[in-house]
Amino acid sequence: MVRLTHVVLAVVIAIGASAAPADAAPSKRLPAELGALWTTVLQAPAATNPFTGGDPCIALGGRIVSPFAGGAEFTCTIRPGTRLLVVGWSSECSTVEEAPFHGDDEVSLRACARNADAGLQTPTVTLDGRPVHVTEVETALLDFVLPAGHIFDPALPAGTAGESVGHGWVVLLHPLPPGSHVIHIENEGMYLGRPFTAVNTTMIEVVPRS
Repeated sequence: MVRLTHVVLAVVIAIGASAAPADAAPSKRLPAELGALWTTVLQAPAATNPFTGGDPCIALGGRIVSPFAGGAEFTCTIRPGTRLLVVGWSSECSTVEEAPFHGDDEVSLRACARNADAGLQTPTVTLDGRPVHVTEVETALLDFVLPAGHIFDPALPAGTAGESVGHGWVVLLHPLPPGSHVIHIENEGMYLGRPFTAVNTTMIEVVPRS
């Protein structure tokens, strides 16, 4: 499964600032939030998985939503007070995937995720045309259990336990005011030994309850 992301989403035009902007939350919790995102995706069956046509607006709990999917442009409708975990790009490796996203233990999983992204430039991200600083992070070792109808090798039965490590560039935005907002992300560099570019625009609609 190729990572947008393997992939992902949101973050656009390189920023040189070292301090987080006013619209971004502190970065201490970012590894845990990226880990929660990947765990949610790995445990989602194909019917609801964002990589196979499921909802790309992933609720992570704590009033955090992450717009996350493979390549397509889409819209997330959220309520006021919701924070956005924007993923400029992320790769993960697990014990249930084939090469080049396979590892057998934490050391090899961590090296695998890092190596997948090693040739990429830092993603550039903008929010409503303003640059947003993204932070490079790695998750802890993640534990997950494959559901029925999972997106991996069909020979793996539901209930198969796996481990994973994710790497990427993310930002946790403060809640946005009601109205329409645009997150734009650009990626460039080498990915899995091939030249790679990707551009994504995600619409965010902040809609008060009627």
